[in-house]
Amino acid sequence: MSASELAKEEERLGWEVETVRLQLQDLMVEMRGLQDRARDGDVGAPKEALATVRSVREFLGKAGDVEAKLHDFKRRQGGGEGQYVLDLDGARASIRCRLDRLRRCQHSG
Repeated sequence: MSASELAKEEERLGWEVETVRLQLQDLMVEMRGLQDRARDGDVGAPKEALATVRSVREFLGKAGDVEAKLHDFKRRQGGGEGQYVLDLDGARASIRCRLDRLRRCQHSG
């Protein structure tokens, strides 16, 4: 792969990483709001929580794809981490904790 092709791929991957980061932020905000609503007794919150769970599962699949692309790209460039470091394991753990709290709120109401 030529240097210009690598530069284009790096730019595209950078855009994908930023998109994943922004989507993760949005999902975290949405989940916090659902947790607050569930704690306040909003009966619609559990249904919306299930839709959010589906969105999170879909997001994690896409994030995993981007993570694999980054790994492949880094491997081809000699393994350097560069500026594209996402803590997807940490994000997954954080999302799992929030989903667990949503489920507890759903079952307690």
